[in-house]
Amino acid sequence: MSGRRFSPWPAYVDLFSGLVVLMFAVIAVDVARQSPAQQMAADVLANISKATRDVKPCSDQDLCVNLLLNFETGKDEIKKEDLREIQRITSVLLSALKEQERKNPQLNIKKLVRIVVEGHTDSRPLHYETREREQFTYNWNLSARRASSVMYALSQNSLGLKQGYNVVSLGLASSEPAKDPRDADGKRDCVALRDLCDPTDDACRAAADDRGADPCDDMNRRTTIRIIFDYKAAGVRQQPTTGNRK
Repeated sequence: MSGRRFSPWPAYVDLFSGLVVLMFAVIAVDVARQSPAQQMAADVLANISKATRDVKPCSDQDLCVNLLLNFETGKDEIKKEDLREIQRITSVLLSALKEQERKNPQLNIKKLVRIVVEGHTDSRPLHYETREREQFTYNWNLSARRASSVMYALSQNSLGLKQGYNVVSLGLASSEPAKDPRDADGKRDCVALRDLCDPTDDACRAAADDRGADPCDDMNRRTTIRIIFDYKAAGVRQQPTTGNRK
């Protein structure tokens, strides 16, 4: 009896084909498990990303547009060049939301979407103010005033309460630092040099401030437009999610 040499190749091919089928099945299940809010967020993100690089997901069902506005120190008035940028971003957002209205005529998009304008500041203290309360509240009030200025600019460009959109503003001071762009993983907070000093070491903090502009201060002085897809407010049932705010 002449024996034939066994070739394992067909078995490997069958195994590879099975793994490919399994992979696509897992992807299909994952897409099917997405909530309506997640699906809409992904769709809006894709549309907005075509026009600006400033938008990114900030959780599994909301988006963030980060604006680096050049406010004067201690001021909340928006400069003309920044007003043009806000107008451009607003036009992009409105276009993406109207596209969702066209795709989902059964939904009240204006009721479904909540827009939160978040104002952020750096952690630079007031050198001319020695009273503890005023030191504490200054950046919180400043960030709130700047966020309100941006919310007003959105309203002036047809994205506001008068137009039926749910828009609010929020001042966060330096409580949520931006992510350090120098971090390859994108997880490390951008911490100014003064904040690496011991809180009781005034000399260290003063020396850090005397070195001039800190790149993290520029990153942290930002305004974030957070677009939240709130299906509960629209009365639409969705599957529970485990997404956290980032």
